[in-house]
Amino acid sequence: MDKPHIAIIGLRGIPSKYGGTETFVEELTMILKDKFQFYVMHEDDKFFEDNYNGIIRIHSLAIESKSTSIPSINDFLNTAYVLAKHKKSIDLFYFLGPDSAVAAILAKFEKKRIMMNPDGVEWKRLIKRSYFVPFYLFPIYLATMIYMYLMEYLSCKLPDVVVADSLGIREHLMRRHKPRRVIYIAYGARELLPSKPSKEDEAKILDRLRRFS
Repeated sequence: MDKPHIAIIGLRGIPSKYGGTETFVEELTMILKDKFQFYVMHEDDKFFEDNYNGIIRIHSLAIESKSTSIPSINDFLNTAYVLAKHKKSIDLFYFLGPDSAVAAILAKFEKKRIMMNPDGVEWKRLIKRSYFVPFYLFPIYLATMIYMYLMEYLSCKLPDVVVADSLGIREHLMRRHKPRRVIYIAYGARELLPSKPSKEDEAKILDRLRRFS
């Protein structure tokens, strides 16, 4: 039986070099690649595909620098390419972050199943920071807040399933936007230390702490 095919959109690429989203995708795909065929977005300067440890990387044009990118545009371009090349193969689109909502419209138009992680409440964070914005920049800042709120709204209305990574975010999304289905999946991490460190490990840790006290 053919494995389900899943496209993951909303990251800069794997292997992880940028942040938590990329690390999450790399860990997820490496663990589940025997059960699913993954197509993972990878920002680049041209369109092409390659294979990374059994994962199909979809390289696509991106507006980016070493420190910034424009996710809404980049995700839209990647989604358009995936639909053009693999429309019949993809069973599910998984979008990461509210900026991907514009791209999710394409997948919805093609009647694809959609799962989405709206991430944090970005527009509320902008409200808190608005007190420090110069007056002449406030109209631009206000437009950005409205845009982020719209992206959050769409990221709850377009998907078949919304993923929340905290109970607080889950409650916020259910109360404000009422998505059809929300599931809670908590953050995870590798175990960095044994649950019961040895006496030697404890002594080393205490010694290091004393040096900085």
